[in-house]
Amino acid sequence: MTFRLRILQFCFTALLIAAAGHAATTSDVALQEILDREIARGQRTVTIPPGRYRVTPRDKQHLLLRNLQDVAINAEGVELICTQTTRALTFEHCSNVVLRGLSVDYDPLPFTQGRLTSISRDGLTHEIELSAGYPDTSTVQPWKYEIFASDTRELRCHTYHDIQVEKIDARRLRVRKSVQHGPFPERVGDRIVIASEFAPGGSVPHAMLLNNCKNVTLDNVAVYASNCFGFLEWSCSGTVYRRCRVDRRPVDNEIAARAEPRLRSLNADAFHSKHAVVGPSYEQCVARYQGDDGIAINGDFHLILSAAANKLRVLARSKHYPLMLQVGDSAELLTHRGERLNPLTITGAAASAPLTDEERAWIGTLAMDAGVRSAVLEAPVAELALAEPVTLERGALIAASNRLGNGFRIVDCVLGHNRSRGILVKASRGTITGNSISASWLTGILVTPEVYWLEAGISSDLTISGNTVTNCRAPAISAHAVFGEKIAPAGTLRNIEITGNQIRASAAPAIVLSSIAGLKLHGNSIEVDASLTAPDWVLPFRDIAREAIVRRNCENVSE
Repeated sequence: MTFRLRILQFCFTALLIAAAGHAATTSDVALQEILDREIARGQRTVTIPPGRYRVTPRDKQHLLLRNLQDVAINAEGVELICTQTTRALTFEHCSNVVLRGLSVDYDPLPFTQGRLTSISRDGLTHEIELSAGYPDTSTVQPWKYEIFASDTRELRCHTYHDIQVEKIDARRLRVRKSVQHGPFPERVGDRIVIASEFAPGGSVPHAMLLNNCKNVTLDNVAVYASNCFGFLEWSCSGTVYRRCRVDRRPVDNEIAARAEPRLRSLNADAFHSKHAVVGPSYEQCVARYQGDDGIAINGDFHLILSAAANKLRVLARSKHYPLMLQVGDSAELLTHRGERLNPLTITGAAASAPLTDEERAWIGTLAMDAGVRSAVLEAPVAELALAEPVTLERGALIAASNRLGNGFRIVDCVLGHNRSRGILVKASRGTITGNSISASWLTGILVTPEVYWLEAGISSDLTISGNTVTNCRAPAISAHAVFGEKIAPAGTLRNIEITGNQIRASAAPAIVLSSIAGLKLHGNSIEVDASLTAPDWVLPFRDIAREAIVRRNCENVSE
């Protein structure tokens, strides 16, 4: 959809301070009222004058756009400076909306950084001096502790999560780790980054949230910091991210005086899609130096507690949002051994009795993230009816195959320099082509269901072609299905094409595949760096030969 751009006439232009060669700067301009008023007047195209706008959040959000239809917002040259470390912008129940050109940053930042001044003999205790221009110790949070080499400004090792923080004074910290990554990789003089929070009015996560939106386009939108994800979409359909960026803020355009340039962009994933009916399209986007994955697309698995004929007793994922399974949904089903069943329609849904003590004890034995386990133990239970009877044991999984992000596109994006994956996909009928991924500490492109996080689904009909993956410390490309220590049979993943990719200076094995029926694997150029060894814990199964390509349980392979 195209829109003619009109210039919005502000009734208080005196608040804009113009300076030659610089964007206008405002102090706590009421952008929310401006947008609300113009949209209420029936304006279909709103242009915000270029400028740097410092905004105070209301209800933990700096801007809220709700129930918009057929509206274009031109924000070229507009910077939203969030004054608390809570959400920048929420789109809620919007359709056919375009946001173009906005940049988002935070002052104060949702992280602080400094220099490692001493390391204990066991390597587990670090003393740190925070750098001028970054938040002081009063706002530091024991989360997302990362260490960067002082010379390269790249990650020195994997992120530390289980840490304790002691605040010595306003500019000095002591961090105690529970584990050591590698043989003392950190060095005195290295730089560190750790999460920070300043939100007197309370905080909600992510810079941008799209909630239950349809056909929203974000064009040339940049996020330079966030307390969690950069862009999260939840139960959306057909979102387009075009030329959107998550990256370190350029030094020559900083918003505050700092003793050294930023090391991190934001604290967690750059782009994350959950429960999309029609999957998102990422075109020419950038995701670099964030604290977790670059692009992630998934839905929810739900644990099956019992099954009898066509009736299932199913556990929700959390008490905080509804069961992501509805009457009329196509149910994607996996046995507890990872065998994929034919999809069945959900024909009925009703509340069921709460978890029994015995069921709670069983959940306690499952291999899953502690936070996920805690959430499901508080979640409601439902009884679902399927169109046909099934034979399933406790521990099987069900997901709504029509809410997994199927039909997604990831094209011509630049990703990497992060502690985890470049691209992590669980959806189907998608395209991953022409992307450049470099210096990810985990897999460059990963296609897999993850029961540990209860993230669905079971991918099929994917094209992974023409990508360049460089200097990754785990397999450059992996498509597999593993449940516990069992490799799923062929056919759990289906019709996967991995062709014409360039893999350079990456760890062996470079490509890891399992459980695929209908695999096209040809035209890939692989150069392994013998000095890079993927740690065993990042590999999907044991006893993997350090060869260029490893395959297990694959059939109908075309090479």
